[in-house]
Amino acid sequence: KNWEDVWRLVKPLGWFTMAAFLFYISFFIVALMNILTGIFVDSAMKHSKPDDKEALLEHRKRLKEETAEVICILQAIDTNEDGTLERSEFREAMQNERISHALSALGIDIKHADTFFDTLVDGNAGGAEDQAVDLEHLGRQIVRLKGNATSVDLHALISQTRALQVDMARLTAKIEGKQAER
Repeated sequence: KNWEDVWRLVKPLGWFTMAAFLFYISFFIVALMNILTGIFVDSAMKHSKPDDKEALLEHRKRLKEETAEVICILQAIDTNEDGTLERSEFREAMQNERISHALSALGIDIKHADTFFDTLVDGNAGGAEDQAVDLEHLGRQIVRLKGNATSVDLHALISQTRALQVDMARLTAKIEGKQAER
């Protein structure tokens, strides 16, 4: 039977019963629509989220794009166009507001050009002024250093520093021991 047949049975019982019947029908139609909408929205949300593999591929794609952008900036910095960047070229470029702004827009904030360059060339602090680094290598390193240091990074650095201190103390004691023997 459809609702019209039921309405004919309810109508003689008075306005209160008719109102209750209309409320009943309206409430359950709205409830049913909400349930069906919830099911569809939940299904759509599950299908719209990328799975782990897609997220990893997207992350790699974004890294490649960022690296390409950084390399493009580095090519503009490379004044002698030899495909490498020297410390002096890098230092001079970091004084250029446009270059600094372009790198900052990518999330790369360089406050001390020499220190940053030393870090990029595999930690060779105080390297030669004319030390040149391949642009692609430099671009990958810059993107790798992008972002904030995590707690794990800092603890690893502290641990390495302590190990170096112990090694230096042993080496100093060994040298002093050999000098005392002379």
